[in-house]
Amino acid sequence: MSADASMFKAEAMTPRSHILIATPVLNEAVTLAYAKSLFRLQNHLRRTDAGVDLTMGTLVSAGIDTARNYFATHMLENASFSHLLFIDADHGFRPELILDMLDLDEPVVGAIYPARDLQFDAVWRVARSLDAPCRLQSLASRYVLPRFQTDEGGRPVTKKGFVRASAAGTGIMLIQRHVFERMAAIPDLMGVGAEIMIADGYSGRFLQCFRPIIQDNNLPLGEDLSFCRRWTETCGGEIWVAVDHEIEHVGAFAFAGRYRDRMS
Repeated sequence: MSADASMFKAEAMTPRSHILIATPVLNEAVTLAYAKSLFRLQNHLRRTDAGVDLTMGTLVSAGIDTARNYFATHMLENASFSHLLFIDADHGFRPELILDMLDLDEPVVGAIYPARDLQFDAVWRVARSLDAPCRLQSLASRYVLPRFQTDEGGRPVTKKGFVRASAAGTGIMLIQRHVFERMAAIPDLMGVGAEIMIADGYSGRFLQCFRPIIQDNNLPLGEDLSFCRRWTETCGGEIWVAVDHEIEHVGAFAFAGRYRDRMS
């Protein structure tokens, strides 16, 4: 397991935010969609002088909850960071998504993105209802939806193109610094003597806010949902999710076909 704290910065006259971009990496591989997205974001911030500094951090070949806890601890240990931005290596996005997440100015902001699968029954059903193919992929994709918070009329609570939700995946998630400071006060979440942090020159404390919660059925909750539950239920916080932005979620697909079917 090794950490790569390589850094790039978007030059700005008066930095408003300093974002640690955190990417857990398996086998030292990232997708082209991810790489292009980071370059687009960096270039956009430079062109617009948006007042945002970026620091890039990766962690290779660690368990996903360990990797996320590693970056959460870095937030605590480095006071210069204002936000932690998780971007998984199989995601693609436009710069406007990140700027809108910042502009929302909520402690925890995620996004709803497609699952990495293809359901042909959904494609068939949606395709028959469309006059043009331009929205087919978005409409036929499967999304893992959290429970939306609703108002007295039963409508989702919205703000600036975001919806308040019970949870969010961490594939793309922006978290303000004070969230981790609040989490650090939760009993039994702070470990000590972590070699991975000592190797980076820190004290060795290790915030485990992404540690899976063991449910009543004795099965672990995912690391992302465990974090969200701690934030909403233990800390009383809110979670907002982006619904207006197109997001890529890259996965492998086996293309199967028999040419005889085209000859019928």
